[in-house]
Amino acid sequence: MNEQGSAAGQTVPLQRFPVSLAELVAGAADGDTVMIPDRLVPGSGPVRIRRNLRLVSAGAEVPDDIVVHGPAALEMSGITATGVLTALPGTRLAARDCQFTPAPGRAPVSVVGTGCVVELTECRFSGADVTAVRLGKGAVARLRECDFAPFMAPAITVSNPGTTLDVSDCRFAGTSGHAVLAEDAASARVTGCRFEDYQSERWTAVIAVSSGSTVDVSGCTFGPMTAHGV
Repeated sequence: MNEQGSAAGQTVPLQRFPVSLAELVAGAADGDTVMIPDRLVPGSGPVRIRRNLRLVSAGAEVPDDIVVHGPAALEMSGITATGVLTALPGTRLAARDCQFTPAPGRAPVSVVGTGCVVELTECRFSGADVTAVRLGKGAVARLRECDFAPFMAPAITVSNPGTTLDVSDCRFAGTSGHAVLAEDAASARVTGCRFEDYQSERWTAVIAVSSGSTVDVSGCTFGPMTAHGV
């Protein structure tokens, strides 16, 4: 990579191996596209994004946690993330065609704070034993054509007043948790989604709990399942 960084809006080239994500980010200017190589070595801690960047790959694994600080915007494409992605207040996050497979006990995506906006399109979540996508404290999220299978806790949790979720044309399959959980005066809109293989009598696919929480469900399919759909 260019050790002197790059001009804004350029693609950051890779010139040596191995390299860490932290090194690639450090060499990028605001607005750059960072090409992720097939091999990344883990860094010494979370990679903190404080400027506008695009991370692009054809399926390369990113092992580090990523924290996006406002008012930065991060776009991701083709990434296989085994770390945790956290978006803090005032950030914008967009991911397309990414795979999220975190270590046990870790939520793949956490979006918390006023002014935080996230868009996930054609992303896949698998193997999570906690919530796959956690939204709170006024965050706004739009999920399109994502796949959650399997999961062992609520696939998506949205909480706190002012936090909103719009999820459409997604697939949820599994038996060990709610698919969409709205609580603490949050709201969720679920449209055109498929809910499959719910064989437990314990879990409701889409549910709102606590006073003030709402869910709006339309055009969805449920089955086979023995629990409630909504």
